[in-house]
Formats: sequence, C-alpha cells, structure tokens
Amino acid sequence: MMVKNLFFASICILAIFLLAKRAFAQSAWQRTDFSNIEKISIDKERDKSGASGLASGGWVINEILADPDATAGDANGDGTVDSSDDEFVEILNLSGASVDLGGWTLSDGVGVRHTFEAGTLVPDSGSIVIFGGGVPAGSFGGSLVQVSSTGRLGLNNTGDDLTLSDSAAVHASASYGAEGGQNESLTRDPDLSGAFVKHSAATAAAGAIFSPGTKNDGSRFSGNPVFFPTKLQIVVNQGRDPYADKWFSVVVSALDSAGRAQPVQEETGIQLSLTSGSPEKLSGALSATIARDASSVTISGLAYAEVENNLALLVSRTSGDLLLSASASFNVQTRPNKPLAGELIISEFMANPNFTSDALGEYIELYNPTDSTFNLEGYLIKDDGSDAHTIANNGTLSISPHGFLLFAKSSDPLGDGSLVPDYVFTNVTIGNGADEIVLVEPDSLGGGEIARVDYTDGDVFGAGVALELANLALGYDGLLSQSDFVAATHTLSNTNTDKGSPCFYGEAAAQTLANGDSAKVGVGLVDESLPLLAIYDDADATPTLMNSYKIFSDSLHHALGAQDRALLGFVQLSGTPDSATIEMFYTDAQLARAGFSHTAEFELQLAAWNGVSWRKYPRAASSDTSLNKVVAEHVQSFSDWVIVGGFEDSPLPVELQRFTGTVASSGVLLKWQTASEAGNEGFILYRDGVEIASYKNIDALKGQGTTSLATNYNFTDTQIHLGETYNYTIVSVDISGERHEYSQTVSIEITQVVAAEPETKAYEYALEQNYPNPFNPSTLIRFSLPQAGTATLKIFDQLGRRIKTEQIQASAGWHVYRFDASMLASGVYFYQIRVGSFLETKKMLLLK
Repeated sequence: MMVKNLFFASICILAIFLLAKRAFAQSAWQRTDFSNIEKISIDKERDKSGASGLASGGWVINEILADPDATAGDANGDGTVDSSDDEFVEILNLSGASVDLGGWTLSDGVGVRHTFEAGTLVPDSGSIVIFGGGVPAGSFGGSLVQVSSTGRLGLNNTGDDLTLSDSAAVHASASYGAEGGQNESLTRDPDLSGAFVKHSAATAAAGAIFSPGTKNDGSRFSGNPVFFPTKLQIVVNQGRDPYADKWFSVVVSALDSAGRAQPVQEETGIQLSLTSGSPEKLSGALSATIARDASSVTISGLAYAEVENNLALLVSRTSGDLLLSASASFNVQTRPNKPLAGELIISEFMANPNFTSDALGEYIELYNPTDSTFNLEGYLIKDDGSDAHTIANNGTLSISPHGFLLFAKSSDPLGDGSLVPDYVFTNVTIGNGADEIVLVEPDSLGGGEIARVDYTDGDVFGAGVALELANLALGYDGLLSQSDFVAATHTLSNTNTDKGSPCFYGEAAAQTLANGDSAKVGVGLVDESLPLLAIYDDADATPTLMNSYKIFSDSLHHALGAQDRALLGFVQLSGTPDSATIEMFYTDAQLARAGFSHTAEFELQLAAWNGVSWRKYPRAASSDTSLNKVVAEHVQSFSDWVIVGGFEDSPLPVELQRFTGTVASSGVLLKWQTASEAGNEGFILYRDGVEIASYKNIDALKGQGTTSLATNYNFTDTQIHLGETYNYTIVSVDISGERHEYSQTVSIEITQVVAAEPETKAYEYALEQNYPNPFNPSTLIRFSLPQAGTATLKIFDQLGRRIKTEQIQASAGWHVYRFDASMLASGVYFYQIRVGSFLETKKMLLLK
C-alpha cells in the first residue's frame, strides 16, 4: 500500500513540475518584446470568417486578394488591372527575429505557387507581399515584394487553402470560402489578430479595398524599414511624344534609391528647364511644388511650338528635401490628321433598352469636342473581350466639329421609326453588367485607343435608362468610368418611353401631322419646358409627314454667308410637309454667345439648307423676342434648320481700347482693356509671332462673351532675357472660332529689372460648397485663385485622417476638381484648399 502511495505521490509531483514549467514558459513568451505587436493565438481550427490562423513559428497570413476589381483592382500598382497579376498574399513575421525565407514555399490547394528567393530576409514584425505577376510599382509601406515564381498564384474566388512552409514544417496557413470573390481583399480586423473580413469593412480601412504591405489604415508595419526619397524622376507626356503646339503634361516624382516613389518630408520646390532645343519655344508653367507627404506633382499646360527631336527637360530641386536632379528626353511630332486620345468622347450609351430588345435598341453616342472633322473609316468599336466591329462605310462616315455620331445595333433603335442612326454596327454587345466600350484607330494609324469607357453596371439606373456623361470635360483624357455617368432623363419618343438623348434627339417623334397637329423636338434643350423646334401642320387636307430628325448642339455642316451669324445648334429634318409652320427657340445665353447686338434680336430669322445654300424665311409676325421664339411660315420642304441673323456690328467683335506693356520683376506685364465685346471666346498672345498664351488653357484670357462694359485683362510673360527686345501682338477669337487680329503692338526692350507693377486681380481666393452634396460616388469641388499658383487639396475623414492629397497647378480664375469616393464608406468628410496663406475647409456628405 505504501508503494502505491509513493508512486501516486511521485506522479503528482511530476505533474505539478510540468505544469509549472509550462506556466513559466508561457509567462516568458508573453514578456518577449514584439515591438508592441499583439500576440497571435495559434489555432488550427477554422475561425468564424472561414479562415484558419497560424500553424507554428510566429508567422501570420494577414491579407489575401483573390478577386481583383475589374476597374479599381490595380493592387500591384503597375498601371494595369489584371485578374491574375493583381492577386496577392501578405505575410507577417512575428517570430521575434529576422528570418531568411530562401527555399520556403507558398502553396494553395493545388500545389506550390511560389518559392522564395535565396536571401529573402524578412525583418521581425515586417511583411512580405507576393503578387501573382506584373511589375509591382510603389513603396508598399517598405514591405518586401516578390512576384510568384510560377507565374501566377491561382487564388480561387470561391475558396482556397494557403500554407507557408519550409522543408520541415508548416509555419502559417489560412483558408477562405466564397467570401473571397467580392472584388476586394480579405484582411484580418484588427491587423494580425482578428478574423478575416472584407477590406472595405475593416475598422480602420476608410473604405479602401486592399492595402498590400501596410496595415488596413495604410500605415507601415513596425518592422518594415522607412524609405526616404533621394532623387527626382520626370516623365514627359506619359512617355509618349507630344505634338507641336498641343498641350502636354509632365509628372515629377520623388524616388528612393531603389526607384520606388516616396513622399517628401517637407514641401519641395522643383524647376523645369529645357536643356536642348529652343527654350523660348516652350510655353507653360516651369515650376511647381511637391506637397509634404506627397510623392509627385503633375504640371499641365506645357507646349512646344515646333517639330523637333532630341529635346531634354531637366527637373531640379529648388527647396525642401535634398533630391538629385533628373532629365527626360522627348521628341515633338507633327500634329497628325487624326483624332488623338480624348479628342473623341463616348458621351452616352444604352446597354439595356426596355421598350425594344438589346439586339434592336442598344446604341452608343460619340461626341467630337474639337474644331476638326475626323473620318472614322476603318476604326474599331470593341470591348476587352472578343467583341469587335470595324467601321466600313465607303469612307463617308465623318464626325463634325462639336458634333455627334450615333452608332446603333439596328437601323430602328427606338422601334418606332423615329430615330435614324448614323451607323449600324454588328458583333458588339453592350453588356448590361460590367463591360467596356472602346474606340480604336486602324493599325495603319497606329492602332491606339481614342476613347474608352470602363463600367461596372450598364443597368445601374434600371432597364430602359441610358447612361449620359455628367460633364463632357470628364472625357478629355480618353478614359471614362462608371462614376462619370448619370441617368438619362429625356423620354426618347412619343411611343418609346425609355430614357435617353442620343445625338441630342428630342422627346417627341410624331410620324404624321394633320389638321393643325404639332410635334415638338428637343424639349428640355432650351429650358425645362420649351422645345428647340416645333412643327405645326397647316390646317388643310394634306398631312405633314416627318420621317426623322436629328438635333446638333454646336456646329453647322454648311457654311453661312459672310455677313451672317448663327445661334449654335441646328435641327436636321426629313419628311414631306405639304405646308407647315416651324418655330425655333433660343436662350439669352445662346444669343449672347452668337454676338448679336440687342437690336439684332428683332431681326433673327430661320434659314433652311436647300442643297446649295441657306434660304432665309421671312420672320413671321408670331415671332416673339420675349419668348425667344423665331417663326417661319408656309414651309414646304424639310432639311437643316438654324436661327440666323445679319451681323450688323463692327467687323471686329472686340473693341480693343488699349494694349500696353511694362517690365516688372517677374517679367513683362501686358495689360489691355476692351470697351465692349460681342461673342468673344477669348484672347491669344504672341511674342515675335510665336504664341505664348491662350484662352484655351488660361482662364484669365477668356473673354466675356457679349458685354457693353469695359473689361481689363493682364498677363505676365516670365520667359524673358536681359538685352533682348520683344514685340507682342494680340488676337481675339469669337464663339464661331473666327480669329481677329489687331494692329496694336507692344515693343519692350529688357534693359533692367524694375519693381513689379501691381496687377489687376479679376478673381479672389474662394472655395465653394461641393456639388452635388450629399453625393455618391463623386462630387465636384470648385475653387478660385486671384493669380496662378499651386493649390493643395486635401480630403479628411471625420476622425481627421487624411484620405487624399492632390496638388493642382492652377491659373487665375475658377477651377473644378472631381473627387471620386467610390472606394470610401458613407459618412462625413472634409475638403480643404491651401494656396499660400489662404486656407479654407468645408464639409461634405457621402451617402451610398
């Protein structure tokens, strides 16, 4: 009995010893300093999110992207969204020491996807990110970055199992299910220790859909090294050759020694200089500032006046961080006789017609914002898949300046005969879900993309509602996304109740008018109730037949007489009127843009194209200037119709009262005053016959349209040299594009620098409330400056965390910035503009 008791006592003592040893070990582990990173529980069981935790060795798989978003999924930062290349796995080292992963593997449920390179030394509390492919670009929070050694990670959207292993053991594992297919990453919340959630739903993510190499809030993991910028980089026109006398931009970035973009620690000034060619031929701003905590600045509005090769732009630091200079070579090419990217805009599309079938009613509207006519023979309409159609129209399909073309799936897209498209395409389907619409030039012209729309939901506003571009200016870069479009609101015709305005077609489309019946087209184009044009059948036995109509917003296909001027906008009708009355309406703004004097409004007439020239109809007695209505009676043929008037004012629409110049400390200060203006679009300044500034890019040079009041203008030419003599001339351009030269010349000899003369400021510092507000997902932020300068725009969330910093090289006047919050969660945000000592902040509300 004693033996048994002794044996039992020995067992108890041994058990107590082992428990004490285990408790001591746990206590020692907990006392270990892991740089304030939370301890991770090792758990082989599946957690509530469907992902398992660590296996052994203090490693954790923290973030997984299996399903990159088709539009915003460029996780590796190489500039291209790719469903395979942008997949990634983020892994953290919590082992307490730096570890060389050379020879370790990352596997999924199929097999090994990546073998780590020899010398892959991951610091304690540091991270490494493995992408599926591509050329990752960015700092990724100082994280190590590698690309899958097998060429892909192959992460399944519907679920997969990941393991990090060496030759002896599994060090970390994670599993997920169908939640991986949500167009964003899965991440632990909180970082390192939490369950997997959608990244945009993570507590500190502020709506972001991934954060490779950083915590969910974008901050650095404590073990990752901090990199500082050491040098500058300059990219001219996105690496493409610019064209003579066409504006281009440069991007100046701050890079570390490894060539990765890094934010500057203090505001850093930069200066551009042309080190070859002719510096005097380069116009535009040549200095800028990289804001603190930003890594780059874009300088827009540069232009070189002549075709020339082997030019070089040097960028140098003038203040702030100590960064080495850099240069970029470029060639200036002849402006080709073809549209360039952004010079044609996909301004509307119908993906899911309701009144008719997709095969009948899908259409695409194309707009030409330039002053040139382009022939589209041989161009391709396509998507990123297999859909493609080559335009073949015997060389006759052209798009006019400021005009529209309608491409449709059938010759009767509305299903009631009222709408005739310019061209019928085949083999291309406009997807109701996510899809692309791309216009590509022929291979013989280079095969480049001219216009593109990437959208995620073509049926976002419901069946039978077209997507209309919110603002044509959004398409000037050639790339549009879902957030750039709004729901169409105009009913297509009397019969077809779908919403859209293809080529600014109107709402009503009656086929037959009899016994005084009427049809109104373009309702809402003049105002909310008035039509652009109304047709009344004269009461007789024969009806008026209207087969189709098209409304053009800006330009005429046929030139007017030398003494005539037209209100921009005309209607093209086809049909057989026996006898009809036509009314056309206009707005005061359209009248002002046309440049007529007040008395000329009483003389406006309707004119119709007879195949050779414009025939003016007598102004009917029912015309009414108070209603802005012009009427023609006894019309017996349909064609193109426009409102015209004889131009009775001075041959020069701008009465230039004086034009002077003085030498100031910053350059030559040019001033001019107009006594009156009629239809004035703006001014162009020339130095020795070379254009140095234009209203097209500088708000301060834009005209007042039509005004009888005196207006003062000024511009400072900073590109001058001592000992030189400069001769300045000025040209005004009216609304129709006609140029008017003036005999006044300013001749300035630069003999010494004198004190600057105060400039007249036409604008003040101002920041307006964003519009719309509340918004979803984008809004417009409008601000003004009294003179050219660098505006820094910052966006904050309601906790004061900075969401975005943007530097804008702005001229004097009003500017509009579009803020896209598609990646942010609903809530209150603040936007702030700082220019020098001016600082103003306003609140906005995002509602999703």
